[in-house]
Amino acid sequence: IFVTSGFDNSRNYAMRHYQQIFRDHAFGNFRDLLRAVTLSPVMGDYLDMVNNVKANPATGTVPNENYARELLQLFSIGLYRLNPDGSLVLDAAGEPVPTYDLEEIEGFARAFTGWTYPTVPGAVARNVNPRNYLGNMRPVPANHDFGAKPLLDGRVAPANLPVEDDLAFALQSVFDHPNVGPFIGRQLIQKLVTSDPTPGYIKRVARAFADNGAGVRGDMRAVVRAVLTDPEARGAVKVDPAYGQLSEPV
Repeated sequence: IFVTSGFDNSRNYAMRHYQQIFRDHAFGNFRDLLRAVTLSPVMGDYLDMVNNVKANPATGTVPNENYARELLQLFSIGLYRLNPDGSLVLDAAGEPVPTYDLEEIEGFARAFTGWTYPTVPGAVARNVNPRNYLGNMRPVPANHDFGAKPLLDGRVAPANLPVEDDLAFALQSVFDHPNVGPFIGRQLIQKLVTSDPTPGYIKRVARAFADNGAGVRGDMRAVVRAVLTDPEARGAVKVDPAYGQLSEPV
């Protein structure tokens, strides 16, 4: 789901550290996983968040929107509002309701400015560091946009937040969106159990994402348990040859 490319980045140590993120956070909280992926220099390199700087009116440059777009479209909520069972929310004309528009994309892109590669041990920190994939990306206030930023569902990041707090505010806006449970839940079911889950299956997994039974949202241990112990995954022996999922060789 959180795709990067070993073709674009063929440094073995870099991809090893990126994959370690998922070993560390597989049964933790989705919010922490989202932050770890966002601050990974591998992801920063792949989707252009690293060395993404605030707008410069003199040169006409604006913040790069690549990570903001992919984060919303592919990694968290998708293009259209979802019901808890994964079905589309429709407007009065029967059309799907978008989850965000260009204004929100620009707001997230601005929130994601001001991060560079981690400083190589023994080197002098720069505002734009050279490539280094050991550790998290480093905040650079001089490159960050400190203005107020429109985010999801009318939420606005206030002006003058520190770089780290601006990032946390933006990611919280994503984490709190009601689409995350059904959007991520459906994909986990598809990866782990079956490519065509019923709406009821998706809704039960989304419910576990929203509340692990102790009032905690985003508990991935509870979500994975819901995926793998659901009656559609564990019930009677499945005889339909189209049901289920071939295991990847790895």
